[in-house]
Amino acid sequence: MPNRRGTLAALISDLTYLRKGPGLTLTRLREAPEVIHVCGGREVPTETVLTRLTTALHSLRNLPTGAALIAAYGVDHAVQAQGTTDLSERRRRYAESVDRKADTIRQWESDAITELALRLMSRYYAGGQTDELVIPHGGLLMERLHVVCVIHD
Repeated sequence: MPNRRGTLAALISDLTYLRKGPGLTLTRLREAPEVIHVCGGREVPTETVLTRLTTALHSLRNLPTGAALIAAYGVDHAVQAQGTTDLSERRRRYAESVDRKADTIRQWESDAITELALRLMSRYYAGGQTDELVIPHGGLLMERLHVVCVIHD
């Protein structure tokens, strides 16, 4: 088998793996070397890799396909609160909420995984790794901003 390290196909394979079972967790993320590679490498703490991945994932939230993938990964707070650890159950619940069949949702997830992989590889999303970029960056992630405005007449 040829070395697929660093390829789009390998990244898509890892992203597909992460949606199965309990979804996106720190433990499962440690078993996805291509995702770790595109989100900073082994030198970066796994929590940082998770933050970068979820930030890229949430950059898709305005697309129907992106919302389906967020639900499949189980990173949406409503799914977490229900304690769903099975992909088919998360998919079924999301399908019901958008009045679509589970097969349609599965295709949406696959389409979103491809888009997510491209965004991760280009690092063109808020919070993406900023070293060695060859294209303009999508923005920096601000975790907190405090603004005080004083207006004098």
